[in-house]
Amino acid sequence: MTTSPFTKVDSFAFWRVPADADQVQDNQAREALFKDHYLPNDFPTDQLPADLTAYLAQMSYVLVGMNPGNGLADQPDQSFTNFHGARKSQDYKLAAALYGTALWGAFMTDLSETVDSNPQHVAFNQQVVTDLESHLDALGIPANATLIAVGQGAHYKNLVKFAHRPVKTIPHYSPSNNGHWTADNSRQKVLAAINQH
Repeated sequence: MTTSPFTKVDSFAFWRVPADADQVQDNQAREALFKDHYLPNDFPTDQLPADLTAYLAQMSYVLVGMNPGNGLADQPDQSFTNFHGARKSQDYKLAAALYGTALWGAFMTDLSETVDSNPQHVAFNQQVVTDLESHLDALGIPANATLIAVGQGAHYKNLVKFAHRPVKTIPHYSPSNNGHWTADNSRQKVLAAINQH
């Protein structure tokens, strides 16, 4: 792939695309389609550009999660499978919300690499934000790329407070995010985050 210093929490917003995805305009139907065709613990490496260095150098958005949940420990030792886990993680919801927008193919990572499904056990502070931005710099991601927090937890608050790059947010797709995710609402929040209408 490349000698760039990717970490275990790094990924890209590519998922397997259902054959009929381009014909579906309804957000709920698109989400159902991605759910039906979701392959757990799978990253579609065939969708990655051949020159990742050049691709990262023109990256406009970075999706930032809080930290990986305990499920990451069960994933195969394969590059870029964070955000592409077991079906119960509901990563297909994020795939459906991003498909066909400027966020499809964006770089993805977590603010903290600490694996713990309870974010209250994870430290979020200025140092982890500094470390994240240093990592993005090392990958060649532009200094003006917008950081889009997935959810509005401690990671979002610390990004807003300490990041040098611009910060926006979209809802979190986790099943523990009871009542806050709907296919329609989340698609609208994605479009708003990238100023696309």
